[in-house]
Amino acid sequence: MKRSKEEIKKRISEEITDNELSISLLEDIEDSMQEGESTDIKESTEYKDLENKYNELVEKYKERFLEPIEKETKEKEEIDETNKGLEEKKEIDIKEI
Repeated sequence: MKRSKEEIKKRISEEITDNELSISLLEDIEDSMQEGESTDIKESTEYKDLENKYNELVEKYKERFLEPIEKETKEKEEIDETNKGLEEKKEIDIKEI
């Protein structure tokens, strides 16, 4: 069970009879812990911001490096299809003769 800072401090003051030890522990807790501090790094806003930036960069690089290859392939296919319908004809210019 996860306990809040205040619950831990209360339990220490109730359970430990040695005043010096309990005061020392309470000081350590007060100095070390922050109320509402998230211990799970994946829940922190900094982690989420970095994850979003990473995902944006991945998408940018996919667009930059992968889409041109797909576009080139599609363009070549379109050119090939249009060239199939065209026949090469030789024209003779009478004026040149």
